[in-house]
Amino acid sequence: MKRCGEIAKELIREDEGTTIYALKTLIQIAQLDDIAVDEETILSNTIPLIRHVKANIRSLSTQVIGSICAGDKESLDRVVKAGVLEVLGLGLDNEVDSAVRVKLCWALSNIASSSSYYIGKLLSAGLIHKLSKLVLSSSEFKVSWEL
Repeated sequence: MKRCGEIAKELIREDEGTTIYALKTLIQIAQLDDIAVDEETILSNTIPLIRHVKANIRSLSTQVIGSICAGDKESLDRVVKAGVLEVLGLGLDNEVDSAVRVKLCWALSNIASSSSYYIGKLLSAGLIHKLSKLVLSSSEFKVSWEL
């Protein structure tokens, strides 16, 4: 089996099928808590995909990040330091696909549920306000449920 870093390098290829396969593999690995091995490579190659032109790639990349955020504090620290809050915030502002919006909210809820320190990070980044507006203006039950 390929190491996480090798799989993460597959994310930057032009082939959409390879990117999707790599993202799905990383999701499975993250759910087993084995992803910390090459997290830096994973983050640097996955975070930009949250703004990809294709909704399925935005959704899968957000799920990878959300799964990492559900892990230990060290992993969460690396995700936040890698600039994910800004990218997730832009996603909340601009995302039109409801399934991707749900994943964005889920990733942010994983960050917020870890500690009051990260709730403060979300507040400082203006994300609590954005999430509140989304819940109040959304008829999508799934978005509200994720929060």
